[in-house]
Amino acid sequence: MPTFIASDETSIYYEDFGEGTPIVFICSGNATHSMWEEQVAGLAPKHRTITFDWRGTGLSGRPRSGYTAERAAEDLAELLEQVVAAPAVLVGHGMGGHLAILVAAKHPELVSGLAVASSGPWYAGERDGLVGGMSMEFIEGSVSGTGLTYPDVMAKMTDTYLFKNPVSDIVRTATILQQLEWPLYVLDAYDINMRDLDHRAYLGDITQPTVILHSKHDTKQRFEGASVLQEAIPNAELVVFEDSAHAIQAEEIELFNASLERLVDRANAAA
Repeated sequence: MPTFIASDETSIYYEDFGEGTPIVFICSGNATHSMWEEQVAGLAPKHRTITFDWRGTGLSGRPRSGYTAERAAEDLAELLEQVVAAPAVLVGHGMGGHLAILVAAKHPELVSGLAVASSGPWYAGERDGLVGGMSMEFIEGSVSGTGLTYPDVMAKMTDTYLFKNPVSDIVRTATILQQLEWPLYVLDAYDINMRDLDHRAYLGDITQPTVILHSKHDTKQRFEGASVLQEAIPNAELVVFEDSAHAIQAEEIELFNASLERLVDRANAAA
């Protein structure tokens, strides 16, 4: 089982397919490396694709504590240094978008391009009269204290937020099982730690070619945040998805993958 050992001795599971420009995919909260199957299958014939599981989730090690954005971002930076050993295009979805932004800003030498998908310029709530990220109402209905069991909360989230179009029972079940690969304690710890994240102070320092990928129907990560990101990041383009909700990588695979191909071309041209 391929793993690398982070600086605190935690093992981080990853998968590495293909050759060429490296693309590192950062999954969203309550998802594992498996969320990127369609992207790996579509892009690995031409590019090197690396997916991984956040610490505490999926097949990665589960230490007692340390579930913070800063530590997870360092895991990503260490993966880029140890496994990729070259500047890579980062693709972060949802909560993973925050890790991608943090690493692009803090370790620009490791990042050749940036894709922020279904994410936001800050984690949650309204800032200075602007809407972006997740609403506090969503967060309060998605973590401990809802009065529902964890699987019931994940089923509700799947049915309400992830997909615009009907999905099969198999897809629904597979999605919920993947979500449960995040222990509830781990999800709560990351969520509490990340609530104060606000990237606006350094978005202007991100000069790598960037694409913002967001559906106008996404009510989990509110669409308004995509415009804030596009305006704040100097070299950012916005691609609007019309026929999906939060899970744009699953509902509009062709557009998602084509957008990443264009980003890779931009990153290579800028190198």
